[in-house]
Amino acid sequence: MSNVADYSEYLKTPHWLETRAVALKRAGSRCQVCSSTKLLEVHHNTYENLGHEKPEDLCVLCDECHELYSKKIASQREEIVSADLFMMLLIAANQKLYSIVRNAGISLTDLDDERARTLFVALEEAFRDGENDFGALCARIEDSALRETAIRKASSGEFDLNPERLIADGVKRVRERALRRKTEKLGSELRRMEKEAPDPARARELLAEKMHLDGELARLGSHGMGEAMA
Repeated sequence: MSNVADYSEYLKTPHWLETRAVALKRAGSRCQVCSSTKLLEVHHNTYENLGHEKPEDLCVLCDECHELYSKKIASQREEIVSADLFMMLLIAANQKLYSIVRNAGISLTDLDDERARTLFVALEEAFRDGENDFGALCARIEDSALRETAIRKASSGEFDLNPERLIADGVKRVRERALRRKTEKLGSELRRMEKEAPDPARARELLAEKMHLDGELARLGSHGMGEAMA
């Protein structure tokens, strides 16, 4: 598949229809929970081998058991998705927009969430290799739980509405946080120098850098206000 948004199309392919038929036959055309023969569905236990499913990757469930199973799995998988991770999952589902992150100068160290950093590395590697294929991107994500989260989130459709604006907002937030941390670090160093070992030349250098960062923060803030008024 060229991207996860094509998951629904994959379910219409001859390969999946044949895989589904084999799974149904293997289960005796019965729900593997309640043995019902009505409204059967073939459920993915994992998306790790999507397109190359193994027998253990699939199970046959009736419509009712499938709904109950999905609710149970959803509750088990419920997790806190940080703002950084949300942004990187959004970009993973819309790889062509990764340039927004690069153009903004966002670096790996600007991200606090380890899973977001993992996605950042995978996206950067894919970008440098000229890849824009979700399947290839997923192959770069060694964390299977993160890979499944990326697939599940992208296929849910929640990232289809105005992704450019959401990514731009996320990038602005990350930049502001990184700039504030740098200004705080510079302020701490300036205060330390005043108390311990005054160095006028170094102090002027740090002060000039802090003023530059303060200006960058002010521009980000005014840009956000301009968008809000538009």
